[in-house]
Amino acid sequence: SPVRRKVEEQRNLLLDIYSEVVEPHFKEDPNFGAANFAWSYSLLLSRAVSSFKDQIPFGLVPVLDFFNHCTPSSYAGYCMFEFNHEDESYHVVSTVDVAKGQQLFISYGKLCNGDLLRKYGFCVPHNPYNTVSVDGIVGTGIPAKFVCNMEGEIDVESSSNETQVDDYDSNIMRRQLETFLNRYGTSLEDDITKLMQLRAHQHDLQTIGKELESDQYAHIYALLLRIGEKETLKACLEKL
Repeated sequence: SPVRRKVEEQRNLLLDIYSEVVEPHFKEDPNFGAANFAWSYSLLLSRAVSSFKDQIPFGLVPVLDFFNHCTPSSYAGYCMFEFNHEDESYHVVSTVDVAKGQQLFISYGKLCNGDLLRKYGFCVPHNPYNTVSVDGIVGTGIPAKFVCNMEGEIDVESSSNETQVDDYDSNIMRRQLETFLNRYGTSLEDDITKLMQLRAHQHDLQTIGKELESDQYAHIYALLLRIGEKETLKACLEKL
């Protein structure tokens, strides 16, 4: 899965930051190793709020970090939030009428499930922002990386000679996407069936006041991730 590559890239980045910036100042402290640094870094970023529009790169905002994520069209309790420079506080405003006791949500950004899982530890079903990064070869052997989205669009993320996607051979692109899709060990239909089984089991447990085990939640998120990636690749194949 492309998310695994991003996790490895992030792990290597954290190790570099630790060895070059942090470790020289904590050599005598055995309790602050690379693992603790990675944990604290992830803890911070998973709760930090950033808004370049409001000139706030990162900030920890009590109460605002209680809000769960949703896409604007997926929940009735969706809210907008922005920083008010006059009173130096965040204002949260619902975009629709909200019933008493209804949960409120904000958006963490237009993030695909892979990024949501890496940064916040969860995935959402039917995520309209799902994307898949695919490495491939174009033209006469030019290495390139392209990004597929849920609309079936393919954009060039990087190329050694800045080749435009319109210049790519659609047959070559199709073979590359099919090869990538075939790397998964399960089919889309199998993943959907397994997800439905886990959701049904979750519902049965909730009726008796119980919850799934943590590894079962992890399985659900892994399925949502794979389903979103496969649906994205299939959407692009259908448009080629």
